[in-house]
Amino acid sequence: MTLFLSYSSKDTQYASELDESCMTYGVNVIRDDRDLKPYENIISFMDQIKSKDFAIMLLSENYLKSKYCIYEFSEFMKKDDFHEKVLPIMLPNFQLNNETFELLKRYHAPLSQRYSRNLIARFLIKFFTKKSEQEVQFDSLWKYLTETKLLSYQKLKDEKYKDLYSHIGIYDEDIWNAILKVREIADEQDREIEFAKIQRKHPGSYIVNLNAGIISHFHKKYKKAIFYYNEFLAKFTDDTYQVHGFFHLGQCHYDMGNFDDCIECHSKGVNIWPHISWRSYQGLGDAYYMGKGDIEKAIKCYKLANEIVKESYVCRNLGIIESKRKNYKEAISYLLESINLKPDQPDLWFALKICYQQIGEPNNAEETLIKAYNLFPNDYKIATDYVSLLYKKDENDEIDLHLCETILTKSFKAKDDYIPTRALLAQTLILMNKNRKSLNFAIELLRKTLKMEMGENRAFYKEYCLQLLSDAEDIKNSND
Repeated sequence: MTLFLSYSSKDTQYASELDESCMTYGVNVIRDDRDLKPYENIISFMDQIKSKDFAIMLLSENYLKSKYCIYEFSEFMKKDDFHEKVLPIMLPNFQLNNETFELLKRYHAPLSQRYSRNLIARFLIKFFTKKSEQEVQFDSLWKYLTETKLLSYQKLKDEKYKDLYSHIGIYDEDIWNAILKVREIADEQDREIEFAKIQRKHPGSYIVNLNAGIISHFHKKYKKAIFYYNEFLAKFTDDTYQVHGFFHLGQCHYDMGNFDDCIECHSKGVNIWPHISWRSYQGLGDAYYMGKGDIEKAIKCYKLANEIVKESYVCRNLGIIESKRKNYKEAISYLLESINLKPDQPDLWFALKICYQQIGEPNNAEETLIKAYNLFPNDYKIATDYVSLLYKKDENDEIDLHLCETILTKSFKAKDDYIPTRALLAQTLILMNKNRKSLNFAIELLRKTLKMEMGENRAFYKEYCLQLLSDAEDIKNSND
């Protein structure tokens, strides 16, 4: 079973979540960041993918603004079995109403019509100019969407994509309810007994056979999972199943620390489908990067994965690698791409800020930190850095010390061994000089901090804490 997944590159996160679920069902997904690829290649590309079993369109404003996405959809509408084979899914925050239609209609209108200030000229252009092919395609697509019952992405996700898999004919409620129940059984022997019942009832089901390995893998019974994955590969020899089997087997070897075996499995997956197996390239990248420490091979594999599908995780790793190699401009490019695909990664915002500092762009570093704090006020690193920024920006000693104390106290409770938080909290308490108790707390905090491992910035923080400790003791003596 092969699905073609069409979506805007700006909606990659949703595509990745759906792709992840398809892996469990043994469904191969061909993904297309269509509005990232050359228009010249689209016709030959469409000829290849029209033969796939089903096509899924992830609908959003981004999708309907892309001429390439609209072209894809219009091409699928020409298929004889279009209504059975194409499944449009509405992403969150997208509404099919008159307001959206008017907005998109203006977007696809010719520039002369869109921006002409002369009302008469606009009228004449609208009613006497032949519609462009893009407008015709959009009108046809919109008409279809308004006449069709569309699936909600959020509802699909909440129900574990049951309606989607039912539509493409691979969902068996009895099988999946049984598998989900077995997955939750903690005792290994009881789990084996119950799963054996499912296997006897559905001996030829590839979903059952694949999940024998997945469930053992989930419970960290790696040797048993490897046995089941190998059994699956021997039984199901179609390329689609082989790719899935080798991917899961490779991941199992990775979790066991068998990095050579992991590389061998993912390489087999790549050899079967070199232009599609982005997950196998990603698995190779992980094995070389975190397993073998071969950075050059890791970068090569991650980049190959990135050429097939833009994934936040891969961009993230490339950004971190380039940052460690002090290629800060390349790191910034990858980090921005990863954040754009998946914004909820506070550690990447922090890394991005540091990269901007390293290349001498303090304004971008400051802007990044402020954005990060607004998004993640409870992240201890970002919050501490934000307070540090408040101190640096204030030149008239008008800093809100109570605000700083509140932020830093929360950060300290979240991570009490983070040296910058400890030092800055002590500094704030000393400046506030509220009472003897808070001053004593600051002194004790500094003394304990000086005994801690301070990492590569030890010299700076040691001098900083010693100076603060001296100031605090002077204030305490003067108060006495």
